Order: sequence, then structure tokens, then C-alpha cells
Amino acid sequence: MKKGMALLVSMALMMSAAAALAAGRTTVTQEAFYVRPVSSYYAGEIYAEITNTGDKPVVYNGGMIELYNPDGDAIESSNIYNCYPAILGPGETGYLYQTTYVKEAEERKYIDDYMLTVTGKAENEKVTVRMQSEGSYGEFKRSKYWTDYTVFALVTNDTDELLREIRVVFALFDESGNLLYADSVEPRYVGLPPGATIEVRQTVDSRIVEAWDAEGIQPARIDTIAYVEREQ
Repeated sequence: MKKGMALLVSMALMMSAAAALAAGRTTVTQEAFYVRPVSSYYAGEIYAEITNTGDKPVVYNGGMIELYNPDGDAIESSNIYNCYPAILGPGETGYLYQTTYVKEAEERKYIDDYMLTVTGKAENEKVTVRMQSEGSYGEFKRSKYWTDYTVFALVTNDTDELLREIRVVFALFDESGNLLYADSVEPRYVGLPPGATIEVRQTVDSRIVEAWDAEGIQPARIDTIAYVEREQ
């Protein structure tokens, strides 16, 4: 009788493990955190790479970052509502970013640590259609007097239909493969016919570029994701 009960328990555990594996799972696979000056105080900035480490589609369901002072006390928190793309198939990656302002932080050292949490849930109604994209980065001369550090993406519609409401995500990494920065842009009033290619660009915040220069950091690789979300 005991052996039979043990077998039933073992089978139940195996079925439970199998059920757990047959699901989507949002996992933070890389993250970068910075303390930046904002006017007369400081803010915490988080950039994170989110990967679906499960075997079914998952949709980002929200997250939160909490900041701590040197004594370990919570001083501020922010909800993070978006990941780009929000819908991730098995093995697919997206990026999130958030700035949390701390007006009490008159010195950089007041923001000492952080904790990031993210959640996801199964997605059966929408899908992400990804397009071919090729990224680059560097200085972009806007005028005779003004130069920006800019990320670029050449996006090609490799589907057989006109695509609208496109979003392009940019992520920069250092030579060791560590995430440095992420951002996204949604070109307005753009429809991309089948086979057509457009260039999309986004300026990197000058404060971030200045911090890289001060710390001797240089981007060495770019990842770009171009996509649209739609009903299945």
C-alpha cells in the first residue's frame, strides 16, 4: 500500500514538473543599473534583457524596481509597465527600461542598491511579428553645429503584407557582452509595404554618453528588434 501511494505521489510530481515545463517563463537574463544626476537630485535607471526561457508564448505582465539607501531602507519604487516586445515566443528576447526619480537623493551615494522583479502570463490571443533589422551606432551630425550619438536600424518588411504600427528596439552592449542601454521608438504614420526597407534612428540621451566617456565605456555591439503585434 505504501509503495502504491509512493508511486502515485511520484507520478503526480512528474506530471506537475512536466506541466511547469510546458509554459512560458519571463526571465531577466541581463540587467544594467545606473545612478544619474537629474537637475538638483539623482535618479536610478534600469535596463534589462528579458528572455522567455519556457517553451510556450508568454506576455510581459508587469514589473517593479525598488531602490535602497546604504542602510538597506527602501527609498523609492516604480512600476514598469512595458517590455518591448511584450509578447515573447520560446527563446525570444525583449528589453525594458525605467527611470526612477528620487528627489531626496541630493548625493549619488544615497541610492545604493536596487531590486528588479518581473512577471509574465500565458498568451494565446496575440502574436509578435518580427521583421528583419540591421543595427548600427555612432555619431550623427544633425547640423553644422550639432552632433548626437545615435542608434540606427535598417528595417525590412520580409512578410507578404503591409505592416503598420511598427516598433523598433535598440540595445547596446560592451565588448564583454554586458548590456549598457536599451530604448525603443515607434515611427508615426508609417506603413511598410512587403519587401520595402526604411531607416529608423533614435538619439541616445547625452547624459548616458557623458557617463560612458567618464567611465571609459564604449559600446561594441548593437541588437535591434523590429516588430508589430497583432491578433492571432
